[in-house]
Amino acid sequence: MQYKKLLLVVVALSIGAAILGTQAQGQSITAEVAVGLTPDVVAINPVTNKVYVTDTGLGKVTVVDGATNATSTITVGSLPQAIAVNTVTNKIYVANSGLGLVSSTITVIDGATNATSTITLGSAESKPCSIAVNTTTNKIYVSNYSGSVTVIDGSTNATSNISTPSGTFPVSLTVDVTTNKIYVACVTTALLFPPTQTLSVIDGSNNALTSVAAGQGLFGVALNISTDRIYLGSDILNTFVELDGSTNGALISVSAGLPKCIAVNSATGKVYYVT
Repeated sequence: MQYKKLLLVVVALSIGAAILGTQAQGQSITAEVAVGLTPDVVAINPVTNKVYVTDTGLGKVTVVDGATNATSTITVGSLPQAIAVNTVTNKIYVANSGLGLVSSTITVIDGATNATSTITLGSAESKPCSIAVNTTTNKIYVSNYSGSVTVIDGSTNATSNISTPSGTFPVSLTVDVTTNKIYVACVTTALLFPPTQTLSVIDGSNNALTSVAAGQGLFGVALNISTDRIYLGSDILNTFVELDGSTNGALISVSAGLPKCIAVNSATGKVYYVT
């Protein structure tokens, strides 16, 4: 059984530099850590210095101690697709899409003990694909490809659902902890090409949802909490679009190859995307 490895890099920004095709200076791989058979997504708690890596095939999460690189393994649900950390409560949320008729679930990991609890989202058709945390309100948001966003109360694990507009399929989301807004990237024509897209904006104070037209091929969403700007990547129009978070109006559209994933450094104002 061959286990894959997590590469620990001295400066995380070297990943972004490599993506953009520039050479990162003075950075090197410091260790390789075995993290399972099919590692998929990774999340970090900088407060506890723990790294969490999902193993999609085995339904597990590997916990890496950032100080020693020692590992432990936690069993979660079937087909973990996304993971997020609440650095305030030290809880880790894993979205499991389920296999076949297995219900979709969220596994909640207590970062202090690695004990778990399970939140059932509903039928296997829910298909959670993205998860984000508002550490200020202790709310967790899960985008379900079935056409909804599940809101989890982090203090009780109680859930509520927000339906996205009819015919839309959420693929990714992000949370602005400053404005308490949740931005959900949705595909709106799943069976036609090219698919059209919308950005659903949820007001975290009352769960009210509004939608903004976002072009075609929307695949990723990221935000700059310092400037209240939202960035949307389109892998069909070969652009990313900058929106004003206060008005949801488009500011600029930039040619960007085929952006698949997008991230923002709020401190420097730089936008990184994978093509």
